[in-house]
Amino acid sequence: MIVMTLVLLCAACAHRGTQPSLAYSPLHFRMPKPEDNLIRKPGFRICESEAFVALGYGRQVIVFKDTKASLLAGPDVGALQIVLIDDLFKRVQSEGFSDYPRFAAEKFYECTDREKVLVEKNLTNASICLFRQDVLFYLNAKKKQGLSQNEAMLMVSKMYRENTEEVLPQRLIDMAAPMVYKAKTDEDMYALRRFHFESCLFPDQWKAWWNAQQTPENRLK
Repeated sequence: MIVMTLVLLCAACAHRGTQPSLAYSPLHFRMPKPEDNLIRKPGFRICESEAFVALGYGRQVIVFKDTKASLLAGPDVGALQIVLIDDLFKRVQSEGFSDYPRFAAEKFYECTDREKVLVEKNLTNASICLFRQDVLFYLNAKKKQGLSQNEAMLMVSKMYRENTEEVLPQRLIDMAAPMVYKAKTDEDMYALRRFHFESCLFPDQWKAWWNAQQTPENRLK
């Protein structure tokens, strides 16, 4: 069980049919057990992991221009990874496809169908929530390069200044930076990725789980 004491974002105010929104509170964040909530079930976690893998490959191909051969030669490439890489390159070559967060969102829902995980499908919102994962990726990259937290925040903010507040609010970057800089291990970073994705796309389920763990004064409204 990973325990992290961080200031966290909680997108508990997103309404059905709208883009994910953000509300935030200082929280003591602890990853729940799988049985606590539908989105903690093993099938959901499989699909979440597959979406993250698809997102990473999409970023490497679309942003960093990695070749198919270089991805196939990478570490931990198994049957799933080969299928994702093949599908991604087919779409890039045949359609000029470049929306890699949507690619990851599609793979997430393909997996939930396969694993029989009952989730409401919303490709637009899922794409936005996966796009926001890039904030964590780039903040962590700047951290590894030795930049200060403030330097990383400024650089990542400049990268995304053309995006609307609905898609990528500045306060998400402001609040994500201290989380990333407090994370000490890859497991901590993966916990942050899970938190951001789940609370963005499934705010009601996440809020219900959180409030079930808390004393009344710490519950989210």
